[in-house]
Amino acid sequence: MRFGAKAHQLVSSASESWATPDAPIVWHANGATVVPTVDDVFERTTIVFVVLVNADVTDSVLGRGTTHFDRRVAERTVIATGSASPDYLRSLQKHCGSRRSLR
Repeated sequence: MRFGAKAHQLVSSASESWATPDAPIVWHANGATVVPTVDDVFERTTIVFVVLVNADVTDSVLGRGTTHFDRRVAERTVIATGSASPDYLRSLQKHCGSRRSLR
């Protein structure tokens, strides 16, 4: 499935969706509401789809290794659908701990 088709499918199946201004235009074109920051996205929902290119970008957006991480992922289901390796995703899931969910 092309990225644009995946974005369209995710956005159109959600009752509401959000993206930051620097997200690919395909998200905006398919109906995602643009909010100023990553924190604004996380504050608006309990289920977050993270569609990012690799582990470094995913860590940056989640704030892994910073004080932002706990606030962003606490009490949320984070669904990582990017191209990160299975080893990275297992490590991230372990880092999230039992009070959070990574799928």
